[in-house]
Amino acid sequence: MVHTTSHFKRLPTLPRRKQIHYQTQQCCNLVSYTVFLMPLFSKFQLPDMLRLTFLLSVCLLLANLTVNAQPVGTDTTLDIVNWNIEWLGSTTNGPADKNKQEQNALAVLRYLKADLYALCEIVDTAALGRLTRAMGPQYRFIVSDYCSLAGSPLDADWRTGQKLAFLYNSNIFSNVVTRGMLRNSGAAYTNFASGRYPFLFNANATINGQKRNINCIVIHAKSGATTSDWNRRFAAANELKDTIDQQLANKSWLVVGDYNDDLDASIVIGQPSSYFNWVNDANRYFAITLPESLAGKRSTIGFSDVIDHQVVSKTMDSMFISGTATVRTDVQNVVLDYNTRNTSDHYPVFSSYKLSNGDTSVAPIINPNPPTPPVVTPTTLQIQLIQNPISANELLLKSNQTVTNVQLALFNSNATQIWQVSQTVLSNGNNGFTLPQLPNGVYFLRVYTSQQQLQFKILKL
Repeated sequence: MVHTTSHFKRLPTLPRRKQIHYQTQQCCNLVSYTVFLMPLFSKFQLPDMLRLTFLLSVCLLLANLTVNAQPVGTDTTLDIVNWNIEWLGSTTNGPADKNKQEQNALAVLRYLKADLYALCEIVDTAALGRLTRAMGPQYRFIVSDYCSLAGSPLDADWRTGQKLAFLYNSNIFSNVVTRGMLRNSGAAYTNFASGRYPFLFNANATINGQKRNINCIVIHAKSGATTSDWNRRFAAANELKDTIDQQLANKSWLVVGDYNDDLDASIVIGQPSSYFNWVNDANRYFAITLPESLAGKRSTIGFSDVIDHQVVSKTMDSMFISGTATVRTDVQNVVLDYNTRNTSDHYPVFSSYKLSNGDTSVAPIINPNPPTPPVVTPTTLQIQLIQNPISANELLLKSNQTVTNVQLALFNSNATQIWQVSQTVLSNGNNGFTLPQLPNGVYFLRVYTSQQQLQFKILKL
């Protein structure tokens, strides 16, 4: 969510050198179009000025279509999107028509065709679950078990708070592990908007036989354009940078999300970017969306700056496909009235990578045979299996309380594990999970928590 304040009214301008380059390129485009089209209209007996006006109009239209061309996700590239979906599913904030917001969000997600979506402002986890299932059986989602003013789902503010989440293609990513970063730091609690800590997604990505461990960190930084807001963002960025430098040096990482500040200059008048220490560390921190700022783009509907960004490590930059880091204002192609803010006040940000083999040692592998805690009854854990036998590839679990740090594992009748979800949250109510395509038969579902284990026998018809 962006906050309305006059401090946001900094009008971006291109440096003189970039203005000249841009204008020269556009002139070349127009000349090329004119030379190409002139013979087509030479046979018409039109006044010279009318002919010239018509040709220039066509040329400008074609040039605009060329500028608006956007990259799309493909089967041969690793495609990553960050998007702030304004108060998704909130009953009190954000777009008024929640059904329309959800329908539009699905249209945008399908349009972008990404492998990994790093999301901000997820309020209703059930809405995200519906979006995930609608994306297809290969997609999974993970939501942070904290948000501003809520340290766990047991806190009342967690249900109505803006959470971070990942939506990912399980055909691409394996050994997925997530965790909040800096959660033991009192300074980080304050500077990351009262506990809206960075959320880390660690997994092995595999495309066309190429495999590499990826660390994607999504942030939703402190908003606002006062000096105090800038100080908190600046301190938060420096603390996160210290952690990345110590823990992820020489690894493949990205920091994506709602930075709530631009990278070329701050939204706070007279201040450099809150992230200038990142931008200045150009040998290790590659600000791949900075060109969007320098080109005068915007990442929100109401303001003139790019405040949603992607910064990547040297190894990620070596795989980055030049020119693909873009603010996707073209989502208006699928949601024609997107600019009425019926979906979000932010545009998604997209980038693509040509994956190459690399380190896969970082991802911790979940123990396939964890220590066996006592098997308890559904009443003890207050978890029930809905719809058994099952006919579709959907698993429904009902919980009478919120249970955190849950691992689900599905086994066939030969005791071979065929599916799992790690570090998820079972919310109070129904929780849906998409299973892989299963042949008919008997299966066993194990539900692990930090103290207990529960097992269900499932019949697939």
